Amino acid sequence: MAIVKARTNNTQLQLIGTAPDKDFLRLKNKVKNLGLTETVLFLGTKKVDEIPSFLEGSDILVLARPDNNQAKAGFPTKLGEYLASAKPVVITITGEIPKYLKNNFSAYLAKPDDIQDFAEKVIYALSDENAEVIGKRGFEVANKTFNYEFLGKELLNLIQN
Repeated sequence: MAIVKARTNNTQLQLIGTAPDKDFLRLKNKVKNLGLTETVLFLGTKKVDEIPSFLEGSDILVLARPDNNQAKAGFPTKLGEYLASAKPVVITITGEIPKYLKNNFSAYLAKPDDIQDFAEKVIYALSDENAEVIGKRGFEVANKTFNYEFLGKELLNLIQN
């Protein structure tokens, strides 16, 4: 966010949720040391029914995943939620993500563990005149790929045939 803040105006990062005390304190100290206390907002835990309004009120949604075994083997449920919001998404290229999303077409894909590249993708997404279209394409991917109603019908057809 320090890189993004240096090149954009009035950008804020809203963080929802919690972390173990040690990690949370480390993160808050890092934000303070980088002079980002007005830029990075810690919103704490929210009720499930409050989350959609935060997603809808965002310009872009970001999800930086490290290049580790969990990211390689798992698929983030949060990504499905982000895509379902039809907002542009910036996410790291880990695991199965590039099988579903294409860079600058249905999402903005950044190299894992590359802070500079992730920041560049965020900056680009914030100024991209096609960001809304990319968000809608991401929604289409989620709707066709992760929608239980669509997949249930496909599975039923497979079983019947």
